[in-house]
Amino acid sequence: MKVLVRLSRYLRAYSLPALAALLCVLGSTLLDMALPWIFRQSVDVVFVGRKAGALPYLAIGLVTIGVGSGILTFGRRYLTAFIAQGAVYDLRNHVYEFLLDEIAGIQGAAILFIQVTANGDDIDLSLHRKVQYPPQGTSELLSAQTTNPRSHP
Repeated sequence: MKVLVRLSRYLRAYSLPALAALLCVLGSTLLDMALPWIFRQSVDVVFVGRKAGALPYLAIGLVTIGVGSGILTFGRRYLTAFIAQGAVYDLRNHVYEFLLDEIAGIQGAAILFIQVTANGDDIDLSLHRKVQYPPQGTSELLSAQTTNPRSHP
C-alpha cells in the first residue's frame, strides 16, 4: 500500500483523465445493468402482455445499450492507457534526472553500470562507475548505492 501512496504523486497530473475514466466505468456499468431490464421488458410486455408494438423499441434499446457500452469501454481503456503511459513517462524522467545528478557528482566518469535488484517488494538501484584518470592510466570501480524507495515517504 505504501508503494501506491508514493506513486500517487505521479498520478496527480492526470486527475482529470482519471475522473473521465471513472465516469466511463460508471456509465458502462449502468448500461450493463440496463441489459437485463430490457430482456425482462421483452418477456413481460411482448410475450406475456401480447404487445408486439413494443418489440422494435426494445430492439433499438438493445442496440443502443451495446453501442453505448462499447464506446464507454473504449473510452475507459484509452484513458487508463493514457494515464499509465504518462505516469511511467514521468517516473522514468524522475529516475533519469536522479541518475544524472548522481553521475554529475563524480568527475571523469567513463563507464556507467546500472544494476537493478529486486528482493521481494524491495527495489534497489545501484550505480557503478568505472572512473579513469588519464595521467595515471589507472581505473577504479566506484559504487553509489541509491536510497531504497521504500525507506523515504
